[in-house]
Amino acid sequence: MNSWLVIFVFSIMAYSISNHFVYAHGPFHLYDKIREIAEKIHSNLGELFGCMICFPTWVGFILSALNSLLLPTIALTPFMVLIGSAAPWWVLMILDGFFASGAAWLINTVQEALERSNTNEQ
Repeated sequence: MNSWLVIFVFSIMAYSISNHFVYAHGPFHLYDKIREIAEKIHSNLGELFGCMICFPTWVGFILSALNSLLLPTIALTPFMVLIGSAAPWWVLMILDGFFASGAAWLINTVQEALERSNTNEQ
C-alpha cells in the first residue's frame, strides 16, 4: 500500500474518532453521556475528552498498538510505515500517538479557521 495513503488515512481516522468523542453529541447523546461518565470518574479524564490535542494522542496509541499486536506484518500507521520493525512496538506506539495528536490538531485548527472565516463573510 502506498505509504502516503496510509499516513493520510491514519490522520483522517485519528481526527474523525477524536472529533466524535470531543465534539459530537451522537445518536441518543451517546458521546455526551461518555463525556459525563469520564468527568464523574475523574476531572482529568473529563478534561481528556474535551481536548483535541490530548484525545488524539490516545487514539494514536491505541491504533498503533492494535496494528503492532494484531497485524504486525501490515503497516497501517505512520511510524510502522516509516521505521517498521527497526523499533520496538512501544516506541512505534508513542510516535504514532504524537503524530495522531499533531495531525488531528492541525486538521481541527484548519476547520475552525474556515468556520470563522465563513461566519465573518456572512
